[in-house]
Amino acid sequence: MPIERLRRYGELCRDPDTIPERIALLREHADAVDRQIEQLHRRRARLDEKLDWYDGELERLSEAQKL
Repeated sequence: MPIERLRRYGELCRDPDTIPERIALLREHADAVDRQIEQLHRRRARLDEKLDWYDGELERLSEAQKL
């Protein structure tokens, strides 16, 4: 959560009547975290594809050298 939002959340915590606003802030943050997680999963999948390709290339080169 950006520092400005953390500060706002801290301010809201001083007032017991701001629970709905705190919930909204936390839900926004949860949504942002979910988007980041999805992006990381896509990046990881692409990384795995690259690693698989390189592993295959190494295997092919090794087999070619045996011939």
